[in-house]
Amino acid sequence: DLHAGDRVLPIGVFGVWADELVVQRRSLVAVQSNSDVLQQAMLAANPATAWVLLKHQMDIQAGQWVVQNAANSAIGQCTRQLAAHLNINLINVVRRPEAVSSNEGGYWLVDDGKDAESLKAKVQKITCGENLVLGLDAIGGSASQALAASLSPQGRLVLYGLLSGAPSTISAHDLVFRNIQVRGFWLANWFSDPENRKNAKTVYPALIDIAAQNVLQMNIEKIYELSDIHEAIAHSARAKRQGKILLKGKYFDE
Repeated sequence: DLHAGDRVLPIGVFGVWADELVVQRRSLVAVQSNSDVLQQAMLAANPATAWVLLKHQMDIQAGQWVVQNAANSAIGQCTRQLAAHLNINLINVVRRPEAVSSNEGGYWLVDDGKDAESLKAKVQKITCGENLVLGLDAIGGSASQALAASLSPQGRLVLYGLLSGAPSTISAHDLVFRNIQVRGFWLANWFSDPENRKNAKTVYPALIDIAAQNVLQMNIEKIYELSDIHEAIAHSARAKRQGKILLKGKYFDE
């Protein structure tokens, strides 16, 4: 069902830093040829993670509250945009004032995640006591406890990263008496779970449609030729980057 010149997104395929590649049809998702190819090139990982976190971890309705830390990260940016598209109220927690995205609305908090009661008070002031049902944790360590304490009873904390490098700490009080649920998440594992097979088939078609509506606009810092791979990798490792580093092959301008 594919033809020469069709644009496709390779999913779960290795060795794609190449001009040409032979892959199985089942690993390709067709995408629109008239949409932004740079944004499409970034759909496979960060937007997919953000989409599954918001749509397939629990049943979140429009108007409900979600909180995320590391909100200035690439996944955080995707989560912000998708939450706005889904009419989900999102609280964005960052550790430094300069990390607040001044060109976006929404709810922003500056908090280092070390004082759970402090973050809880800030969050409750924003939600005005409404239920906070989901917390998205990319940091771990004491930040996990800060998000867990901020959730309403029966809320769910999903850990999908470990930026702190420290073991996540969760209060037994939150687990036992407030019934806070804690779950780990890794996108590849989610896709490989047979129980998620039906939902997994909907992820990329949904994202491709959303990207075509210009809902997802991820920051790009620089684009390198494949021949400049060493320079590109060094750039991607720099601290405080403002966007993604992309590679382009010989067909990029066609």
